[in-house]
Amino acid sequence: MDLNPSTFVLEVANFLILVWLLKRFLYQPVSAAIEERRRQIARTTDEARDTQAAAEALRMQYESRLADWETEKRQAREAFKQELEAERQRALGELEKALDAEREKTRVLIERQRRDMESDLERQALRLSRQFAARFLERLAGPEMEAALLRMFGEDLAAMSPEQWLALTRALEEQERAEAEIASAFPLKPESCAGLTRMIETRAGRTIAWRFREDPALICGIRLRAGHRVLAANVGEELKFFADGAENSLGGG
Repeated sequence: MDLNPSTFVLEVANFLILVWLLKRFLYQPVSAAIEERRRQIARTTDEARDTQAAAEALRMQYESRLADWETEKRQAREAFKQELEAERQRALGELEKALDAEREKTRVLIERQRRDMESDLERQALRLSRQFAARFLERLAGPEMEAALLRMFGEDLAAMSPEQWLALTRALEEQERAEAEIASAFPLKPESCAGLTRMIETRAGRTIAWRFREDPALICGIRLRAGHRVLAANVGEELKFFADGAENSLGGG
């Protein structure tokens, strides 16, 4: 086969032109497209990596927030339990105080009722004793006992101090007319009346207008009243004095 130089040159030229055309219109656009696609993939990869990092950060933030929330829940639960326990203790304390106060009120009331009952029983016993003593002394009372009381009254008058006689004298002087009353449970003998009035007038240094009367309430004995001064030696008033003193003692206790 014969090689034509011109044909060979033309073939080479055609090949070079084809190579240039391919490079100019095919290879460069394809290379640019490939390079653009590579950059897009790189951006997408970077965005995916950023998104993954953000998601990881969100996950860690969520887990941290969840742990904090669990801690806050536990702390709130502990605080609530402490407040509940404190409220329970406070309520128990107030209840215990109220119960103590109620027990104390009940104790005081029972004690007061006991004392009142004891006082009532003592008053009843005292009244019964007084009634018994009065009935007993009424049976024993008589002129003989009254004579003995009259002698005792005279001895008491004789033993009075000057100050006591001065007080009796002043009580007589306070009246427009010096008067005195002698009361007795039984009729007094004239000599007893004379001896008694004579002693008093002598010690008082003045004449006295006397009144004599019988008073069964005295049971047995005598009572002298001169103005506001009263001197007595009789069973009835002694029993009343004893009963009043005992009543006052019970009332004061």
